[in-house]
Amino acid sequence: MSKKLLHGLGLLLLAYIIYKVGPARLANLLRHADLPLLLLAVGMLLPITVVFSLRFYLLLREHGLPIGLASVVRYSLLGQYYGFITPGKVGSFVRVYLISTERGIPLRCSFFPVLYDRLGDILGMGLLAFLGSVVLFKHNSIFLIVSCALMASFAIAVAVVMKRREVLRGAAAVLRVIVPKRIYDQAMASSRDLGSQVPASACIWACALLSVAGWALIFFQGWLVALNFTRRVPLLDYLFVAPIASVVGLVPVTVSGFGTREAFFLYLMTFYGVAGSSALLISLMAYFVNAGIPSLVGALVAVFELAQAKGANATLARSESRPVSERESR
Repeated sequence: MSKKLLHGLGLLLLAYIIYKVGPARLANLLRHADLPLLLLAVGMLLPITVVFSLRFYLLLREHGLPIGLASVVRYSLLGQYYGFITPGKVGSFVRVYLISTERGIPLRCSFFPVLYDRLGDILGMGLLAFLGSVVLFKHNSIFLIVSCALMASFAIAVAVVMKRREVLRGAAAVLRVIVPKRIYDQAMASSRDLGSQVPASACIWACALLSVAGWALIFFQGWLVALNFTRRVPLLDYLFVAPIASVVGLVPVTVSGFGTREAFFLYLMTFYGVAGSSALLISLMAYFVNAGIPSLVGALVAVFELAQAKGANATLARSESRPVSERESR
């Protein structure tokens, strides 16, 4: 099955869910939303952006790229935009090209900070999802069983890699799932590159803490959105259960995880007696606040910079088209 067909099926799944729930019911719920709560949720974007930008900043410095924090925020916003419009957020790897071209460095030098930043997202979200599987154990033990199996596999893989460097070839193969093929082929000369670019332990621990803190803030933001439509889900439950649906949304099947994430979130909310219409609106609104708004800002940045570049090129072309005598007189 082609990737384009899979992407289309995800959007069709979302459209079907909206149809079954009822657009009129969703609109009615939205009209009764608490505006101050929504604004508070939007305000959470500031600390969230600071936390994740700081993590990327540390990884860049660890790999010998002392880029200013303001530029890091810009790269993050552009990464958010491209990640929003691509399956599994693989578009966030566009930062590899941006840093490489703007800083005049080889692609492989900018690849590894972005790679470990992306792995940090998976780690932070995955840890919260694992705790969520513990919370849901009383409802369905399969979540905990699957989570334990995945965590054990991950721990064993890390231990083996640390002991036997030749297994890095297998780890590099796994990365092909989350890294766009074109970037992977240009950045990874061999599987040995992966082992030589692992950050120092202090950097790993700092980034891990920032990852967990950042994703906890994101799901706290989602809980603030959820309070507009239901009060049935306690804060700690939401912090640990909602990440399970987000992990499902990371699978690079549909554009930005739409459809698969919503379907799984609706299923999870049935354990708390949340109506399908409320659950769907929570999922969509939380994602819009957390990812949609920063992506819109990133899109504006991209459009503004493109317009600036076109204006500069037009000015240069006009200058070069003038007669030499006119240019000299100026």
